[in-house]
Amino acid sequence: MPRLDLETLKRIGAETMLREMDPDITFEELADNLEGLTDFNEACSQWVRKEGEDQAQADALGTYISELDQRHARILLRVKATRNVLAQAMDATGTKKLELPEATLSMRAGKAKVIVTDESQLPATLWTEKIVRNPDKNAIAAELDTGPVPGATMSNPQPNLTIRRK
Repeated sequence: MPRLDLETLKRIGAETMLREMDPDITFEELADNLEGLTDFNEACSQWVRKEGEDQAQADALGTYISELDQRHARILLRVKATRNVLAQAMDATGTKKLELPEATLSMRAGKAKVIVTDESQLPATLWTEKIVRNPDKNAIAAELDTGPVPGATMSNPQPNLTIRRK
């Protein structure tokens, strides 16, 4: 059975590898580990076990992060739905401002948004060129302010809800 001597351990960077595996390792623990790694098979077994543990933790963290991302998306949908309910309730009751212990809610008039009804009718000057061709809604809005634009119209303004927590 092959043996690892101290020179071989130094040459393969065993100290560095052990410190990478456990940055908080003490000098005494490091010395014990290096001394205990003189049996080649046992050293390889220990490193394989450590690699497996680290890979399992990395896989578990990847799964957990994915689950947290999904939860994050669900919570953001709830936030949007709650804001919509608040805005609709305030709009239905004609409430423009509501001071609560938690926050001050206020409704303000929204800004009209460009609605492209037929992209093929938009003049070339109202397009932006990117990887994908998109109507330039800012330019369309400016043109609509001066008169009709083939293929576009303005939406009705939608009220916006503001929540200040300070």
